[in-house]
Amino acid sequence: TDYGFIDMNNCKNILSIGGNSNIELLKQLNDTWTLPEDYSLEVKKVDGITMEWVQIKDNKPDKAILQLHGGAYIRSLEDNGITYRRAAVQYAKLSGAGVLTVDYRVAPEHPYPAALEDAVQAYKWLLGEGYPPENIIIAGDSAGGGLVLATSLYIRDNDMPMPAALI
Repeated sequence: TDYGFIDMNNCKNILSIGGNSNIELLKQLNDTWTLPEDYSLEVKKVDGITMEWVQIKDNKPDKAILQLHGGAYIRSLEDNGITYRRAAVQYAKLSGAGVLTVDYRVAPEHPYPAALEDAVQAYKWLLGEGYPPENIIIAGDSAGGGLVLATSLYIRDNDMPMPAALI
């Protein structure tokens, strides 16, 4: 099953960092990717926030990963969704956890602290769904990585239970 890994031996011009070949390769991967048959994707609306839940089919995971996407706080999950669905499947495959990707509000329409509020709301949702904090990891890349740190500081500063780890 293809989970979105790239065979680097078959990719031409992959080393042209920032070049069009990387953008084209990502577009090609995303355009041809489909959710593996043994995984499910559920789109959830919670307090006006759209979130995507990926897990192994017919399985109630006891662990969760909250994935916060990159995009310079100006690109929504709608802009980057397939890339992060692919990542969610990888996280689920490697950990057995369910993966919640929150489509946090982005600028300029929704400046700070909108993204932070949405990330905290998603974490609270996981807690409310019965996931103990010691079974939750918060992960993010690029702007999402900054949001992971901001979210964890908010959690700490507001005496909420801390997640098990940050990625």
